[in-house]
Amino acid sequence: MDHSQTLQALVKADDLKKKWPKEKLISAFVFPARVHNVMLHFRWKDQDEICLEELLEFIISSDKDPRPGYIVSRFLGYRNVGKKGFWEAIDRLNAVDFGEKGNALWQSKYRELKSSYRVYGLGHLSSILASKKGVGYKMQLKQKDLSPPEGFNLELSE
Repeated sequence: MDHSQTLQALVKADDLKKKWPKEKLISAFVFPARVHNVMLHFRWKDQDEICLEELLEFIISSDKDPRPGYIVSRFLGYRNVGKKGFWEAIDRLNAVDFGEKGNALWQSKYRELKSSYRVYGLGHLSSILASKKGVGYKMQLKQKDLSPPEGFNLELSE
């Protein structure tokens, strides 16, 4: 079964808890090698099967960080993932149709990511801004508030 057939089967099943062979499920998303290897050889090294819900939960966890504006990603906590690997995984998952239930779960996780300030990786280290461009949500709001007050003249007088 190739990548597209696995994705079609995923959509057809529309079951978040259905177990899939880990190699087939992870490979179906055509993650970059670094991302693929973390999942296959480290995170799920002792499991033969995983479900879509586990995969999405690994990327963006429903665990709550006590700090406002932070979300948790177990994936980001693995060595060699970093900001680039995290965003590569997010981009790949955004490009996939998971079926109705899978899409609903992923969109809720993605909305939470987009409304957050930082992503905290459990494990190795890492906390990154919750924006690929390097400007987090709260910083974007602060930048909007930096405009001069109405009536303030920025021109220099001679």
